[in-house]
Amino acid sequence: MAGILLPVPPEKISYKIKNNNKTIDLVNGGAVNVLRQPGLTDVSFTLLIPCRKYPFSHPEGFVEQDYYLTLFQMLKTGLQPFKFNIHRTVSNTTELAEVEMTVSLESYTVTEKAEGMGDVEVEISLKEYAESLTSCYVVENGVAKEITNRASNRTVPSSYTVKRGDSLWAIAKMQLGDETKWKSIAEKNGIKMPYTVMPGQVIKLG
Repeated sequence: MAGILLPVPPEKISYKIKNNNKTIDLVNGGAVNVLRQPGLTDVSFTLLIPCRKYPFSHPEGFVEQDYYLTLFQMLKTGLQPFKFNIHRTVSNTTELAEVEMTVSLESYTVTEKAEGMGDVEVEISLKEYAESLTSCYVVENGVAKEITNRASNRTVPSSYTVKRGDSLWAIAKMQLGDETKWKSIAEKNGIKMPYTVMPGQVIKLG
């Protein structure tokens, strides 16, 4: 999810494929069904965010709860779509079909139960994201031509000084314009799991 492995796989994931078909009533009392392309898919699941390391949690290392809760907050307030990948395996040996979607975080609800001993559950609602089909045109010699590829004017700085509340995901999004590049930043700077950065730390970008 946005390039971050979740601490515990959810027990189930629900997909809702929206119906865009339209039924039209006819003057003779009959009806016809106008078939249309399906709407955007909704994805929902409940996620356990543990406050301690369990045998069933992700094997690459324990990450504090605040890390994931901050991630969810940034995904919601960042106003940008992100990648959602599901890797399926059977007995850690046989790989099944994978799911890869571009989505937006629609809502999330954090619940802490007394019997959870500090663990929290997060109900996640995602929606499939589709790029806008709006085209741009330029008129040359009286002829309108569609602009298919415009060069980016973004200038990537050679380094960035970490501020309070930053994460690799947020830095990649703000400085590189692509949050999925957080892992390349981590590799370039030798940052390992749990991929934390400290205020004042200088991160190499270019």
